[in-house]
Amino acid sequence: MNNTISGFRFGEFELDLKNRQLKKNNREIPLNSKYFDVLVLLVENQQQLTTKERIFDTVWKDTIVTESALSQCIKDIRKSLGDSAHHPTYIKTIAKHGYMFIADVEPVLSERFRKAEKAESFTRPYKFLDYFKEEDQHLFFGREKEIDLLFSKILAHRSFILYGKSGVGKSSLIRAGLAPAFKNSGFPTFVIRSFHDPADQLLQSFNNLTGETNESLQQIDWQTLLTKIKHRLKKSFIIFFFDQFEDFFLLLKEKDRQALVDVFSKMLNDEQINIRLVFVLREDLLAEMSYFKPLLPEIFHHEYRLLKLGREQAVKAILEPARAVGCPFEPELAKRILKDLANGDQPIDPPQLQIVCDALYDARDAQHGITLQKYEAMGGAAQILENYMTRVLHRFDGAKLHLAREILKLLISFNGQRLVVPVEQIVSRFASSDHPAQEIHALINELSDARLIRIGRQEGKNWVELSHDFLLPQIKKWISDEEKGLYQARSILERGLEAHRHHGLLLDEDAIQIVLPFERHLRMTPEEASFLARSLLYRKYVLPDWLKNQVPDLANLLIESLNDDDPAVRIVAAESSLHIHHPQLEHALFKLALWDKDLNVRKTASIVYLKNYGRQGQNKLARGKNDKKAGLVRRAISLAFARDFDIHLVYLRKLPLMVILLVVTGLIWVRLYRNRKQISKKISGATFGATMSGLLVGSLLTLMLALLKHHHSFEAITYLLVLISLGGMASFFAGLGISSGIATMRYVTYRHSLWWMVVGGTLGGLLIGGMINLIGVDILRTLFGQELINITGALEGTILGFCLSLALTISEIFYPKHRMAKILTAALFSTIGAITLSLFEGNLFSGSIAAISRSFSKSQINLEPLASLLGEVHFGLISRLVLSSIEGFLFGGLFTAGMEIFGNKHKETPL
Repeated sequence: MNNTISGFRFGEFELDLKNRQLKKNNREIPLNSKYFDVLVLLVENQQQLTTKERIFDTVWKDTIVTESALSQCIKDIRKSLGDSAHHPTYIKTIAKHGYMFIADVEPVLSERFRKAEKAESFTRPYKFLDYFKEEDQHLFFGREKEIDLLFSKILAHRSFILYGKSGVGKSSLIRAGLAPAFKNSGFPTFVIRSFHDPADQLLQSFNNLTGETNESLQQIDWQTLLTKIKHRLKKSFIIFFFDQFEDFFLLLKEKDRQALVDVFSKMLNDEQINIRLVFVLREDLLAEMSYFKPLLPEIFHHEYRLLKLGREQAVKAILEPARAVGCPFEPELAKRILKDLANGDQPIDPPQLQIVCDALYDARDAQHGITLQKYEAMGGAAQILENYMTRVLHRFDGAKLHLAREILKLLISFNGQRLVVPVEQIVSRFASSDHPAQEIHALINELSDARLIRIGRQEGKNWVELSHDFLLPQIKKWISDEEKGLYQARSILERGLEAHRHHGLLLDEDAIQIVLPFERHLRMTPEEASFLARSLLYRKYVLPDWLKNQVPDLANLLIESLNDDDPAVRIVAAESSLHIHHPQLEHALFKLALWDKDLNVRKTASIVYLKNYGRQGQNKLARGKNDKKAGLVRRAISLAFARDFDIHLVYLRKLPLMVILLVVTGLIWVRLYRNRKQISKKISGATFGATMSGLLVGSLLTLMLALLKHHHSFEAITYLLVLISLGGMASFFAGLGISSGIATMRYVTYRHSLWWMVVGGTLGGLLIGGMINLIGVDILRTLFGQELINITGALEGTILGFCLSLALTISEIFYPKHRMAKILTAALFSTIGAITLSLFEGNLFSGSIAAISRSFSKSQINLEPLASLLGEVHFGLISRLVLSSIEGFLFGGLFTAGMEIFGNKHKETPL
């Protein structure tokens, strides 16, 4: 309850809040205690709908009350007031919604506040940073010429713009100067300043003018209204001042702007009605008035720029208010103040003048006079201006002073503009166990009493703003660079929430990057936290824990996101569900883990599900308790996803044997599928390198035979084609088999030991060598009826596979990032393997060609001539050792080079 109000008066009745009594003509009328609370609630919200839910929550918060009981309550209150439900004077029923107190209500100020108000309002001649109001017209001096000039100008034109710099006194001029002047001349005059809904204030003005009780602009019959206004005005004028109209452009949404323009259009439709619209705003937003050009083409034709006070005007503004309240003010002091405030012949800034004079008024001497001596003792105008904020805040102790500063800082935007902020937002931001809500409300009232802030009421809410732009520079000094960033983040979040309310928009990537770093310092309301969480999810961000703790409807938001069409949104929603236990959320995760079409979503959902629900979740997935349609393979794949991520998520020992086998198989598939591009590149690179080695060996053999046997060019080309084809083909298959074994085992067993690559390479060589031998022997037997022996086979493939995979494993362990060292190591080990094979009667490509030529007596490809180069009569052990060494070196080096070059270009595919 506002401690400045002790009760309310309406009609013949008075509500005494202090003594909790309803009185009529000073006679108490008995009323039930709860019924008294209901009446107070209705009166406090006069002319506004008070819903049944609000009455229940406020009056019967901890008690279950039926609607019939509320109806009886209202019936008894009406009986006490002598009111009628069918023709109400005080309480009107709003069908299916609640009730509205429709009579005029006059607040009764408390004794303390009446004394304070009398002391402040009727004896203080200066306004500090507040503007002069209509009741202050006897204290408003210095603008007499402007009042006379503007009076005639405004009457001459249907629209007029009064503009000027912030702080020149525009609001004081219209409220304490022009508005009283028009009213004294008999013109209905309304001053409208709404930072929320100016069209609604226009509606109230129309109701006051015509005696109507329209509750919304949509209810107005404009033809009837204009007729009544015409009858009421006759040939007079009706004046509308729109004060601080910059708010129209800075604070209102487009739909609210257009609503006001529509009202203007209807007001000006009848030219016989002399309506005058006066727009009062800061000059830096003057150009924005072009918004009204379609309706008011002459909008810039009739305007006046209000300047600061001239010296003569400033003298009046100093001396006359003091004289009006009987406070002596030394004339010499007025001249000294002007000298100190003026920069040469420059005009005087009204806020500075008010601050200095107000400080001097507080420092009156024993005879209640304002003297030059006291002025000099206070350090003159410069020192007074520097200390004015300190003077106001000195009453607060340390903790309260810090809180007061934080509240004042909240009323400034990140770019240094004044903001209009709901009181409830301030309270929700700063209320805590150390500073309860009542303390915040009290502090806001104190700051208002100190004239640092101004409190207004719109749409049933109290709003707060700084009393003047002159406060901005001092408050800005309190704001650190980090706080500026925080204010920017807060501003982005608040504007984004407004856009979301009206248009369903979310924060974009840039906005999120600005907001997120401030985390808990944002001090968000539950609605803001929900909005930020929704923005993050739909921009593919995982929700941080600090935010999840602030979102009241987190589970529902996550369930909604888990059902989004975008797989990326479903993934971040699943990740954000970690450690959130909710029955419906559990069901949604379970469904995604088994059935989502995107494998990455399935994997994420499976991991989070098992992290959240542990052994119980594993049993549900393994046995399909919640989904009988999910087959064993499907369930095993989901478990494999989770075990691939963390072996501790799935305990294989607790599963049936068939499920274990399927999980292990699924695990192999998952790892192969995830790394399929990398495996493919490594196999392709290694196979390409091996094929190149076979082509080089074939070319080398052809060149050596051509030189030794002096073949014709055509015959040499034939040899070349045959040998490189056979060499390339043999090396291709050998490289394919060995690389497949190495790459597959490398990624399947990546969590275990690199030595598994040796097993993979050996098995790959064994299988491909055996297949080449079988296929080659079968082809020659089928075509030529000749049985071949001693050609490349399983032994050769096994040895080469073992040596190459061993070399790569050693390289990965000791020098994983040195590519050339890997290549040379592989070439060396492959050469050793080739030599070993030759020593034990094994044959690589050249040895196999020699064995084939011996089996066919008329073969044109005979390697016997090569023996002479190596000091042998026939193609024997030395020849085989030398050629096998070359083959092994080229095969191992080019195989590894291809794998390294091609296999490291792509990253793993997420899964």
